[in-house]
Amino acid sequence: MSDLKLFKLEAGRASELVSTTVALERELQAVIEQNMPAMFTVRFLASEYSTGKIHRGRIDSLGLDENGSPDAQSLVDGATSVVGVVAVWAVRIGATLFFGWLVVDVFRMGQAHRTKGLRRAIRKTAGPRFAQLTRNAVVTNWLLALTSPAMVAVSLAAVTISLILSLRGVAG
Repeated sequence: MSDLKLFKLEAGRASELVSTTVALERELQAVIEQNMPAMFTVRFLASEYSTGKIHRGRIDSLGLDENGSPDAQSLVDGATSVVGVVAVWAVRIGATLFFGWLVVDVFRMGQAHRTKGLRRAIRKTAGPRFAQLTRNAVVTNWLLALTSPAMVAVSLAAVTISLILSLRGVAG
């Protein structure tokens, strides 16, 4: 994919602007922060703003828009954005394949088999004490409902539709 081209219009004629790169992200961030009012109609507040101990993140550039609402600017390099896109696609495709396998498997299993399998999975992940709680009739009914062929088929359909829409560029 080629770089986005920018043009300057003067007297009805377009001339391409020469693009340049910056050695450090910090250089670009400083230019953006100095020009936030002109570029985004945002009043600059802080650079490298910490999101606190709970979230343990940071916002590259923080400002307030014309309505007084917070506006966070984050710089992402090309490699990071590609990795993020690949990860999203891998998760979507993996979920589709998983739910497809689950639909086939759930249709083969009866209620007793599904309940036994769920209890075994809960015992392995949450421990025997928590698995014992699943012997309650109400909990068992919920587990059976959530793993019913109809519910799993609906989940598969939702994930598949999301994947198809994102392939067509409709969903984010």
